[in-house]
Amino acid sequence: MKFALLAVAMCTVTLLILRTVAIRMGWVDLPDSRKAHLEPVPAIGGVCWVLSFCVAAYAAGLVQVWPGLFLGLLLLAVTGAIDDQRPLPSWLRLLAQAGAVVAVFSGQAVLLQDFGRLFWPDYALNVGFLAWPITVFACVGVINALNMIDGMDGLLGSIALATLALLTALFHAGGARPQALCFGLALASLLPFLFMNMRTPWLLRAKVFFGDAGSMSLGLLLAWGLVSASQAPVQIIQPVTALYLFAVPLIDTVSLMVRRAQKGRSPFVADQEHLHHLLQRSGFSVSTSLLMIVGAVLALQALGLALTYAAVPEFQRFLVFVVIALAYHFSVTSGIRRQRWLGRTLADELARA
Repeated sequence: MKFALLAVAMCTVTLLILRTVAIRMGWVDLPDSRKAHLEPVPAIGGVCWVLSFCVAAYAAGLVQVWPGLFLGLLLLAVTGAIDDQRPLPSWLRLLAQAGAVVAVFSGQAVLLQDFGRLFWPDYALNVGFLAWPITVFACVGVINALNMIDGMDGLLGSIALATLALLTALFHAGGARPQALCFGLALASLLPFLFMNMRTPWLLRAKVFFGDAGSMSLGLLLAWGLVSASQAPVQIIQPVTALYLFAVPLIDTVSLMVRRAQKGRSPFVADQEHLHHLLQRSGFSVSTSLLMIVGAVLALQALGLALTYAAVPEFQRFLVFVVIALAYHFSVTSGIRRQRWLGRTLADELARA
């Protein structure tokens, strides 16, 4: 508890201090034609989260257990902080992300190599010598999925909060106390940021944004957690269950990249076709859109766990996940083409207010 309180206190103090400094330094997210905010907003939430989490983890003795993890977090925090002020080329960000993943998993006994019985009930898919490149590819995918969904007040923080809380509970129930403490401290460090980022009756607009420094670092932590939870020697969930725990960012990002590729566009060129964009363009408010997305996150996480505890075969659970992903993709693709989704007309772009 004392380490969690340390994380909360430090994140609160650093947010209050750096918010003022960021405005003076120009460390802000500037409004443009594809964004809803009208004034520059300090993008220092992620840096405050990383610093607070690392300090609390060091005090709890976790940095000594996983030095590569915290080295990777700091690498992405620095890269993201630079990118927040002066956008870096996509290849450089991907290189930094891959380097951070290598730093995290080097020296550890865990890699993404056992995919379980995804395709056939009597055959467990183990990738063997391909474990390293697949681990790097999958973790970079998680990092970018979380980074790309960070486009609405309270969204990234709420999704991360739900996932961190679930991982903390699962690791604790599975007897992996160091991992449970690690994710519990990450959650505690996130709370002050969410308080200043989520719209409430007393906060009509976000006071700070997470920025690439935070979204990439948090994505790396979640990627490590999902791999650690689903692989030996800790393995507390089956690999297919990990898909459900990160379902909404994963499905939304893959669907978006497929649609961009079909249009002959770069998958990294920003547009307004993410799930949160489409909900707002359909006329839902930011708060309603947030509740709908978080509801979907919790529902899919609950579905994944329910299917697990009901002992549904892994390949059937994977088939259900694929059906859900395809249903979302074709629904959105059709809606964009017809300019009508969920029974509502899609506006050409977000209303800026």
